[in-house]
Amino acid sequence: MRTIIGNKKTALRMVVLIVCIIAFSFVMSAAYHNDPNEEMAAEQAEIKDTITGAYTTMSLLGSFASEDGTTANLSEEELDALVEDYNDRVNLYYSKDSTQNSAYQSMNEEYLRCGFRNPVDIYNVINGGVYRCDIHSIKSEDNGNQAIVDANVIKWNTAISSWSENEPESKGTYFLVTPSIGKVHVIVRMVKEGNTWKILGTEEYTPMASGYDKAIRDYVLKKYDVDKTATMKGENGKLLTITDREAETILQEFSRSEDPAVRQSAAALQENLSVYGKHFVTFEEAYAAASALDVPNGNYYALEAALNGEDQKAG
Repeated sequence: MRTIIGNKKTALRMVVLIVCIIAFSFVMSAAYHNDPNEEMAAEQAEIKDTITGAYTTMSLLGSFASEDGTTANLSEEELDALVEDYNDRVNLYYSKDSTQNSAYQSMNEEYLRCGFRNPVDIYNVINGGVYRCDIHSIKSEDNGNQAIVDANVIKWNTAISSWSENEPESKGTYFLVTPSIGKVHVIVRMVKEGNTWKILGTEEYTPMASGYDKAIRDYVLKKYDVDKTATMKGENGKLLTITDREAETILQEFSRSEDPAVRQSAAALQENLSVYGKHFVTFEEAYAAASALDVPNGNYYALEAALNGEDQKAG
C-alpha cells in the first residue's frame, strides 16, 4: 500500500515538476521574444524623439526675444546664454560628425551677435517646434549602429518681420506677423553616438505643403459642409473647391462645436489666419499679437486631426 501511495505521490510530484518546467520555459520563451520587440519599440521612440528635437532645433535657429526685434538691447550675458542654450540643443540631437552640428551653431551665433544686432530689416523668430513626426521606415545598417529613416515632419514657427515702403504716399515701416507651419519629407541618416541616436546627416529634405495651403483647406473642409452652403462642383456631388467665404462659414461653425478639440483648433486657426497681411504700426503690437497665437493647434493639419478625434501633437 505504501509503495502504491508512494508511487502516486512521486508521479504527482513529477507531473507538477514537469508543469512548472513547461511554464518556466514558456515564460522565458515569451520574455526572449518580447524583449527584442520592446527594445525595438524603445529605439523607434528614441529615433522619433531625436528627429523631433532636431527639427525643433532647426525651427529655432536665430530665435530670441527682445523689446524691438533686434539683439542690440541684449547684454553679452544674455547673448552668451542664448548661444549656449542653442549649442546644447544642437549637440543633443546632432552627431559631432554631422555638418549641421557646426553649421547651425556658427550660424545661430552669427545671427545673434552680428546679423540681428542692427539689421536693415527685422526678422525675429520668437518660437517654433514640431507639431507631428510620422516615421515610415527605419533601415538598420552597420550592425545596428546606423539607420536610414524615412519620415514626414510637420514643423512650425512664428516670426515678426519689418517692411519698408519707399513711395512718398506710404506710411514708412510696418511690421508683419507670420505663423508658419509646413510638412516636409525627410530621409535622414542616424548614428549611435555614446549609445544614443543622433542625426548624422539629412539625405533628402523635400517641402510638401503648408498647413495654411488652400488645397489642404479644401481637402479637410470638403467633408464637413456643416450648413450645406458650400459650392458643390465635380461629378457625383464631390466637393472639389470652396470659396474663402464658404471656408470662413464652416470654420465659424466649428468654433462653436461641442467637441472642445475641434472648437479650440478652429478658433486658433481663424486667429492665425486673421494676422496674415495685417500691418502693425509698432513692434510691440506685432509681438503681442504673435505671442498670442497657437500655431501648432491652429492649422488645417491640426484641425483634421481634431475632426478625426486624434491627438497628434509632437511638441
